[in-house]
Amino acid sequence: MIAKLMIINGLKVRRGIVFACFAALVALAAGEGERFYSLPPRFRVNGKSVTAEVEPAAERALKSVFRLENAGEPVALATAVSGDGYLITKASELEGLNANQFRVILPPSTPMEPRLIAWDRGSDLALIKIDAPTPLPVVPWYSGALPEIGVWAAGASGETKQPLRLGVISAKPRPIPRSGGVIGVTLGDLDSEHGVEIRHVHENSAAMAAGLRVGDFIAAINGAPVRESGELKALVEEHDPGEVIRVRYYRGGVSNEQDLTLGHRSVVFDVYSRNQRMSGETSKRRSGFPQIIQHDLPLSPQAMGGPLIGLDGTVLGINIARADRVTTYAIPAAIAKNTAERMMAADPMGEGAIPDPGIEVRPALPR
Repeated sequence: MIAKLMIINGLKVRRGIVFACFAALVALAAGEGERFYSLPPRFRVNGKSVTAEVEPAAERALKSVFRLENAGEPVALATAVSGDGYLITKASELEGLNANQFRVILPPSTPMEPRLIAWDRGSDLALIKIDAPTPLPVVPWYSGALPEIGVWAAGASGETKQPLRLGVISAKPRPIPRSGGVIGVTLGDLDSEHGVEIRHVHENSAAMAAGLRVGDFIAAINGAPVRESGELKALVEEHDPGEVIRVRYYRGGVSNEQDLTLGHRSVVFDVYSRNQRMSGETSKRRSGFPQIIQHDLPLSPQAMGGPLIGLDGTVLGINIARADRVTTYAIPAAIAKNTAERMMAADPMGEGAIPDPGIEVRPALPR
């Protein structure tokens, strides 16, 4: 297969990708198949013959990618941003993890306990650090203009058999509006002198975890009284998923107060969306990003935190959310690199730590 380089939309592209489908058709015509009903799997976009053309260029970036596991199960990917052990990953996937079970896996299969340092709520990027036995290979950042629609890209899948997936940039770069946290209840149409009635408590919701029940009346959020459902919703959505709010409620006429950790809308309500049910597993946080690159690479939520790689081998961004069955978002390289540098500078165990109001220094994961 031809392996020379050509220029497409400002990126060097291996000719093998451009001509793979034509090669497949020629092969079929030559006797590999009698009819043109479909391409053999190896010649499809993510077939072995096609991804093999990209792997040499992406090799350096892939060496900077590490699996994160919790109790042996995949959580996300992490990308090395410093040779001395700093990595960035998807912050919201670290919620609820236990330090005794959370590990970074160094190739081929060496588990290492990471230290959680900080995260940036805007980008949903977190910084962790490991005491690596040798310097980590640092990701090669892309520094040009944001890629245009139709540009080919690759992404780390986190899978051993097929570590690379291919696709194209599928929409213009843009911000994704924020979606606030949710309690996870259905509220009654009628109000009471005690507040707003809970008519249903949804599975996997913050309300269920906090012990709220059908028939309770929510009277206040963080001390602010509520008398109708719209008011309650507005007060809750001022806060992000993962934030803790104080709920005052009535049960059987008796006033109670309870701290509640807000959940992600997707975790609670995707079950009611036909499109999301068809999409399979998606990221629990997929909104509220300052700017994203949208692409159609078939990546799992557990591949978030890994790099989106241009066909010249540089990293266009960090994959941050699997939104639906044909959409994945990545934080552009310039934003990801800057955020990583700010988090590293804020490391309280580093030399001359620099406080940053936009960076949240995190306590260690619980044990």
